[in-house]
Amino acid sequence: MRFVLTLITTLILAASAGASETETLSAGALLDRVITRPGGSSQLCDLRPFRGHPSPSMIQLYAPGMWGQFHLSNADRSDLTAQRAGVVSDLVARLSRVDPFREAPRREASLNPTGGGGLIRGIGPNPDALSALFLEVVLAVNAVEVLPQLLRIEGEIDAAIVAAEAGSNPLAEVDFDAGYSYYANPKPMADGDAPLTPGQVARLKQRITADAKRVRIELLSVMLRLLRAQRYPPLLASSIERTYGDALLAGYQMSTYRSITSPAEAVAQGKPWIRFDPIHNVPITSVDARILLTPELRTEIRALAERFTADVPPSQWLHDSPSASAR
Repeated sequence: MRFVLTLITTLILAASAGASETETLSAGALLDRVITRPGGSSQLCDLRPFRGHPSPSMIQLYAPGMWGQFHLSNADRSDLTAQRAGVVSDLVARLSRVDPFREAPRREASLNPTGGGGLIRGIGPNPDALSALFLEVVLAVNAVEVLPQLLRIEGEIDAAIVAAEAGSNPLAEVDFDAGYSYYANPKPMADGDAPLTPGQVARLKQRITADAKRVRIELLSVMLRLLRAQRYPPLLASSIERTYGDALLAGYQMSTYRSITSPAEAVAQGKPWIRFDPIHNVPITSVDARILLTPELRTEIRALAERFTADVPPSQWLHDSPSASAR
């Protein structure tokens, strides 16, 4: 059964990736295509061991906390990079329309740049809503331009969490597609369902709150990764970077790669796949750098993003995709 499911998914993705090889899609149509018909996938059974459930209170530094079934292929990344300016403009526009507590309508997207052909509903997330794959696109093109939109959305989610925990307002579900469900029942009650018991209501409220906190952490994590890709000095001088650097160096010193000190040496030793951290200049091995999200840390991350957009002129922004990751 596992083989059959994998084969079916592979065939669907292959057809999706090759749907318009000879045509040039607009940036908006390209964005629709890579999100609704992504070029890569992981098996659900392979995803389950990945760090367990994403933490609602710990930030995984410079790495995704939510890891969904679908992801970008190398071809997707190349296509997005080739149209970076248009893609970034479209990302900004879509994020500007996002209401994190209102489900975005799922539209049919024509993948034919001339407007002809059939309308295809993809197997991936909604391209107009927040999702793990949407944020992967943001990072793939190093879209530092979307920091103001990420700040707004994260701020709205945080304000709702604070109000709910203070008893002011119940917390609505955040519209975020992580690619597969991390969460168990109970679900919100549908028409015809038996009313939830008090215990189920309590668990439902806990799940909705935990989900919102996970999305808040993921947005803050993306901000950090965008700022690190810019080599932003205040971030590189922070305790956040020191925590990551300590974990990176510890993993390097315990690994079999500790004798490799440069990319040239990696190639010479027949290991060209080894990636080097651009800040600390050591091979990226297994890095598990997590930090507790406190109100002070949240304020620090937001201040770094706000200062970057206010103080660094766009002419100095780096547009290469982030290369430092724990994966």
